[in-house]
Amino acid sequence: MGLATYIPYWAVRQSLLQGRYVLVEGTVRNFVPGDPGDHNDEEWDIISHGKTYHYQYSGAKLTPGFRQTLPHGGPIRQGLQVRIADVEGSIARLEIAQ
Repeated sequence: MGLATYIPYWAVRQSLLQGRYVLVEGTVRNFVPGDPGDHNDEEWDIISHGKTYHYQYSGAKLTPGFRQTLPHGGPIRQGLQVRIADVEGSIARLEIAQ
């Protein structure tokens, strides 16, 4: 991993460790799974504290935060209850209700 790739990961990690994130809690809505070839992003919404948060990611893109799509064993499903530590739109921590 080159320096240009590492710096965004480090920044998200530092934000999480320093408590600089938005806590997003709610039910997964509008879930669109990624595809096995990673040609289409996985995306979904959460409504938390009256605001809609949209998440979109792909396992093929080197971006910081959670990015494991359903075809690659990802846990996200329609109707799932989740809690997210959101750092500027990146999922720095993902918790799933049991």
